[in-house]
Amino acid sequence: MVTCLARLHQAAAGFRMAMPHARQTGWQLRISQFNQLAHEGLAGPLAGLVSHSGTACAARTRLLRVRREAAVLLAAIDCQKLASRLAGRSCEGPVQPVLRDCWWAHVLFETAAEGSRVSGIIDLDAAGIDTPAVDLARLLGSWQLEGGDPSPPLAARWPQAVKRYVEICQPAGDFLADIQVLHDTAVICGLDRWCRWLFSEGREFPDLHRVADRLEALLRALPAAISRLERV
Repeated sequence: MVTCLARLHQAAAGFRMAMPHARQTGWQLRISQFNQLAHEGLAGPLAGLVSHSGTACAARTRLLRVRREAAVLLAAIDCQKLASRLAGRSCEGPVQPVLRDCWWAHVLFETAAEGSRVSGIIDLDAAGIDTPAVDLARLLGSWQLEGGDPSPPLAARWPQAVKRYVEICQPAGDFLADIQVLHDTAVICGLDRWCRWLFSEGREFPDLHRVADRLEALLRALPAAISRLERV
């Protein structure tokens, strides 16, 4: 899969395109989200979230626990100071067409004589102009969150994948540090975004247990993400 992504990036790097005047990269959007989180904190629960029964109620209980524990961890750090420090960090590699929401569930495989191979990538609504590091951080981060210990750095957990990508694309700058900080900020921003969807906006999802699984994975990754970001 990483080989496929690298070749996609390699091909897309040669596209000629007009850059939107008000373009914001994923990194810039995360800095804005960190500032909002620093001022407002995690969204709190709506009364309706706990007013159901049965299976849905069990999922809502899980979601409330995640929100409560995440809020405790985030309250122990200075989000405003962290946002200011991150804003001073450059994570602005060359921009080009990228997928932006390239995670494991969006990649399809087929079985061939030589083994499994990528047959397609779905759900391209988020595709746009950004740094390629966003895609690799999203993909490796989705593997990391899916199971096992979420605390090791991405390059240490998936060394062969990172090596293969670098061999093909030869990215400039501190690429490994970029993908790590993009993943770590995505953990915090992901929790913040889901809490806003669920608690502030009252969005409904067909399978709250799957949503709870996802938020619990983000919560497991949160302590290590905070620890690394405080050293940026």
